[in-house]
Amino acid sequence: MNDSVMGRRIFLAEQKFVDKVDPFTENIALNVFNYEEEDYHLFLFKMLKVVTGIYMGFTLLISISRPDFLNTSICFLAIYQLSNIDELRKHVFRLLVVGVAISFVYDFAWLNLLWTEYEEDLAESSELGKVEMGIKQFSLYLSFLSLIFRVIVFAAYWRASIDFKSIVKDSRFNFNHDIDNLQ
Repeated sequence: MNDSVMGRRIFLAEQKFVDKVDPFTENIALNVFNYEEEDYHLFLFKMLKVVTGIYMGFTLLISISRPDFLNTSICFLAIYQLSNIDELRKHVFRLLVVGVAISFVYDFAWLNLLWTEYEEDLAESSELGKVEMGIKQFSLYLSFLSLIFRVIVFAAYWRASIDFKSIVKDSRFNFNHDIDNLQ
C-alpha cells in the first residue's frame, strides 16, 4: 500500500476523531471549568496533566499486588515530557499513544488469564489470610478500573498528538507569561 494513501487514511481518521471529541471537551472546558474559547488548547494541556496523574495513581496502587512496569514507564515518560515543555516532541506523544494501546492489550490479556486464578484464591482465602486476599482483590478491581480509564488516557494522548503544535505553543506562552508576572 502506498504511504500517501495510508497517511491520508490516518489523517481522515484523526479528523473524524477530533470532530467527535472536540465538542465534548470544548463543552467541558467552557461550561464546567469556565475557560475562554481562546484558552482551549491550554485546557487540553492541563487535562493531559490531570489524566496522567490519575493514570499514575491507578498504576501505583495496582503495583501493590502485581508489578506493572509498562504502565509505570509510560506514566513517567508522560510526566517528564509534560514537565519539560521545551523538550516536548510530537513523536513522543505518538509513542505514548502506542504505549497506552499496547498496555491496554497487555492488561486485558492479564485480566483474562489471571481472573480465574484470583477467584480460586478467593475460595482458599481462609488459608491465605484475609489481608492478602483483600490486597489482591483491591489490585484486581483497580486493574479493571484502570483498563476502562485507559480508554480516556488513549483519547487524551491521541488528541494532544493531533494538534500538538497549538497545544504546546499555547502552553509555552502561558508558562512564560506566568513566569514574567512573578518577577
